[in-house]
Amino acid sequence: MIKVFLSELYTMVHSRVVWVFVILMTLFSMFAVSLGVGGHHPAERVYFTTGARDAELERGLEQAMGPDWNKRAWYDETNGEYRLALDDYEMLKASGQCSYLFERSDFLHCYEIYPERYPLDAQDIFEGWAVTGIFSDIGGSLYVWIFFAVFFFGRAYTRRGYAAGILCGVKRRDIILGRILVYVLTGALLSVIHTLMSFALFAPRVPGLYGVVVMIRGFAARLAIDMFFCGLVSVFSVFIRKPVLSFLASFGFVTFFFSNRAVILLPIFNLYKKVLDCIVTGEGFGAAYFPLAVWTVVVFIITSIVSVLYIGRAELK
Repeated sequence: MIKVFLSELYTMVHSRVVWVFVILMTLFSMFAVSLGVGGHHPAERVYFTTGARDAELERGLEQAMGPDWNKRAWYDETNGEYRLALDDYEMLKASGQCSYLFERSDFLHCYEIYPERYPLDAQDIFEGWAVTGIFSDIGGSLYVWIFFAVFFFGRAYTRRGYAAGILCGVKRRDIILGRILVYVLTGALLSVIHTLMSFALFAPRVPGLYGVVVMIRGFAARLAIDMFFCGLVSVFSVFIRKPVLSFLASFGFVTFFFSNRAVILLPIFNLYKKVLDCIVTGEGFGAAYFPLAVWTVVVFIITSIVSVLYIGRAELK
């Protein structure tokens, strides 16, 4: 297995096709992250954080906005606060009507990045979102793993990449395990490169704001979720010889679960969310990360065993 690993690693490092593939997939991942970043800008909000219903405030809003004020400003029972539409706030502020409402101690004009709020003059608003937002935006990398698995396994299978080693007396088990080892190493490298590039392009000040330890936790979490799907989609490329069909099967599987997360939610998504909630403070990070790492390891063990058994029984023509 080690000889196969070293041989495959040497071949990949010296292959122009591999480097072109890595560059193209990195660019695709950057494009996907840019789409996610564009849709997650902090939202400007206006609140009255009263903690309970406030008759005085409601009278003031009715005087300023008319009897239908509750159709334009609403009370949130869960959080005990009134939310005012930004357009209405700008209108009332410009007209000078009921300006005393905006001098109340419970008035809050801020940027909201769930679950935190920032003052308008905060300079790290975007980076505050990005520390978890970029880590959680895994859609682009998922499709990179699909292309990568098809390229790595499908290309070798269709070109009889296993047959040459078998004819030389190498066991099929060693061949597939050696290739999987290279696949894991390359996939991990791609994950780190893509995430690092995302922060370098879209949130370069995050490491300085939150520190190296927070970034290490985030990279560890992102690596675990990336490698989980990297191992999951590799099975399709081993079982399905034709690269196009393999890609369609992987793409359909991933799209199905992503588009139906409200109905069919893989536990891995919940685990990853719990990990991201812990990366800044570090409290409970180990307890949240351990199950995620176990899922990733289990997936690779299962897919490796299944692949070895399948290739071992397959007739290579």
